[in-house]
Amino acid sequence: MEKVIALPGGIYNFGSETNKSMFEVTSDFSKALGLDLCVEEIAPLHNLWMDCSKARKHGVIFSEVFEGLLRCARDCGRIRYIDKKC
Repeated sequence: MEKVIALPGGIYNFGSETNKSMFEVTSDFSKALGLDLCVEEIAPLHNLWMDCSKARKHGVIFSEVFEGLLRCARDCGRIRYIDKKC
């Protein structure tokens, strides 16, 4: 948190980065949870990719979005084993 407070003024993207589409993240996450869901890619170009390089230059680093989702699910007791090959 100290690194965030010490950032110079400006506009920053804060959050997890990914190079996967929302469809891929959703599909992978549902598989990791052991859910048999039919996830359809209805808008293949609709993604929420963020470039956090400006914050990263100042030492503010977030995990990749899928890893963050898995950690959250594990912490909430939704999954016990994380298969990183999902």
